[in-house]
Amino acid sequence: MANFADYTTLTDIHTTRGTTETGQDALFTDLIKSTSRDMEVACGGRWFYPRIETRYFDTPGGRELEMDEDLLAATTITNGDATTVAASDYNLYPYFGPPYYQIRLKQSATIVWTLDSSGNDERAISVLGIWGKIHDYASVWLDTLATLAAAITTTTATTFTCTTGLIKAGYLLKIESEYLYVDSVSVGASDTVTVRRGVNGSTAATHAISTAISRWYFPTVEMICRTAVQAYERLKDNPLGETIRIDGNSFSTPHDVKKWMSLQLAEAGLLRTR
Repeated sequence: MANFADYTTLTDIHTTRGTTETGQDALFTDLIKSTSRDMEVACGGRWFYPRIETRYFDTPGGRELEMDEDLLAATTITNGDATTVAASDYNLYPYFGPPYYQIRLKQSATIVWTLDSSGNDERAISVLGIWGKIHDYASVWLDTLATLAAAITTTTATTFTCTTGLIKAGYLLKIESEYLYVDSVSVGASDTVTVRRGVNGSTAATHAISTAISRWYFPTVEMICRTAVQAYERLKDNPLGETIRIDGNSFSTPHDVKKWMSLQLAEAGLLRTR
């Protein structure tokens, strides 16, 4: 399964630096991808973009099924006996989520968590859903105001046309239930967008003309990544570790950038706490 999410874009970098100079675009592209992954490592392997997958869990002894990753939305929960657990039979915790970390059978439910058909508890329960460490998931998909200028009529097409000037390379898009990663954009009367289809566990589908296009938008994560990328770029000219200042923070070695990222992620409540 291909997963894509850059936590900032070249357009963001150019805007922040106040320049359209492209001579270092290859460097910045590499830094964006490596810094995005560094942020996930700093958070103990958490990721800040939505991905659809099935995860498996051991049969719990009580009503509570603890999950090892952050659940944004549950699609299908399958018990050990291969029956689907009805949404009316469980609650997701915490109530103020997503993200959620626990599935709890209701006291009124007539079912219990079961072993698999062979009597094993290992990996007996499966949860298909959308996973990721994202606060306020209901608002994370930002309307780009772009719409399809022509229908996407196949599940294999790697380009589409849309309203001009609103989609940028590096965006993670959502068209209906499909996620798409933007490799490049050719600007014209209608922009031609080159994409990877059905990424992050989603399924490629056809889409009608004028369908709305949303993009993944997590401003706190984007700000941290964008600032860190620029810090790394400046440090290449300071190989001996001379002190530089970015957003009021002092850096003397490349390792300080990672420390700064960890501090920012902690302040935002995004570090792993369980």
